[in-house]
Amino acid sequence: APASGSTTTQQSAAPKAQKSAVKAESSTQEFMKSMQSDSPTCNVCGHLTVRSGTCYKCMNCGNSMGCS
Repeated sequence: APASGSTTTQQSAAPKAQKSAVKAESSTQEFMKSMQSDSPTCNVCGHLTVRSGTCYKCMNCGNSMGCS
């Protein structure tokens, strides 16, 4: 009987971990969206860039734009 109780505990813990991972991923996606709201596309490869201080950085090819 104790073995089945521990199995139930492990099974019920898995959905909580998955929900936590999904929430963290969603939070990360929201943060990235906020960083890209006014970002231009990369002049080398065409992907969206992300703000890096006063510059923009392409996460695809590593190009840096907008800095002097």
